[in-house]
Amino acid sequence: MTRYLVDSNVLIESNNHYYGMDFCPAFWDWLVSRENTGRIASIENVLEEILRRKDAVSDWSLENKSFFLTLDDTVKHTTHKLSDWVHSANYEIEAIVEFLNSADYWLICFAMVHDYTVVTQEIPANTLRKVKIPNACNAFHVPWINTFQMLRTESPKFVLVK
Repeated sequence: MTRYLVDSNVLIESNNHYYGMDFCPAFWDWLVSRENTGRIASIENVLEEILRRKDAVSDWSLENKSFFLTLDDTVKHTTHKLSDWVHSANYEIEAIVEFLNSADYWLICFAMVHDYTVVTQEIPANTLRKVKIPNACNAFHVPWINTFQMLRTESPKFVLVK
């Protein structure tokens, strides 16, 4: 059984574009239903990032705090691996500092330790100016997919109500 760990951009872009809460509440209900089964979640660091926005996604996140998992000591004790990698990968210092202070850093560590697939709308990039989630995941053999790949794998049905 694949378990998914969702990046903030999945929630933000879904609401802003293709699964707006105002016209596709089924997507959001589906996320909560899968969270209740332990299949889909995010982490508290993503929640903190989202709450800075003060919008529909932050409102949804506050109503569904259980969607956001708490970091445990196992995660905290493995961060050095990802930190060592990002320092040795020739990224610009600004990119390293930004990454190490981001929810992305913790998301990847959590996925690595607890065997989750990261769901993100980021794509890999050969740049030293920003650490991309897929690049870091690839370095540690952490599986990652985008929102649409997750939906195709999980096959939810968002049915029109008449």
